[in-house]
Amino acid sequence: MSEESGTTGHSTLVALLICEDQANWIHVGDSRLYHFKSPTIWQRTKDHTVVQALVDAGQITEEQMSSHPDQNKLLNGLGGKDAPETTHGSATIAPGHHFLLCSDGFWSSITPIEMSYLLCASNLSVATKFWVNRAARRAGKDGDNVSLAVLRVKEDLYKSTLSSEDNSSTLNLRS
Repeated sequence: MSEESGTTGHSTLVALLICEDQANWIHVGDSRLYHFKSPTIWQRTKDHTVVQALVDAGQITEEQMSSHPDQNKLLNGLGGKDAPETTHGSATIAPGHHFLLCSDGFWSSITPIEMSYLLCASNLSVATKFWVNRAARRAGKDGDNVSLAVLRVKEDLYKSTLSSEDNSSTLNLRS
């Protein structure tokens, strides 16, 4: 990507940390975190891209982002000569909340309504594989990589994180 245009051709990142009843995230680039309450998107990270700047300026709609010619032009990413500017967020969580962390190869091929269908599945592992495969098929052979991680906050998980005393550095999360 051209340094003159202010765009970079570097990597992106989205990460989520759950601590007790708080979700904390960080992101850079156009990999996204979606926070759903029930089947509704409550929050999503804001991309560090040319097309997000166009949306913010009112020049295109959010729906036009995934098909815009400048879709993959990052304004901020990992791997450049300068440290990236990261965006941080947080929210209080409760049972029934969901988080989707995904690459642009996923969100550009799957609509928010389809994402909510994924979250209604009783088996998130099977549903995740189905929707990742669908996104890859829609993108075709020239499509971007498709990555997806899904977290469902369940009552038992919620209670165990609130009452955890062992200070372990990992938590086994299963659908």
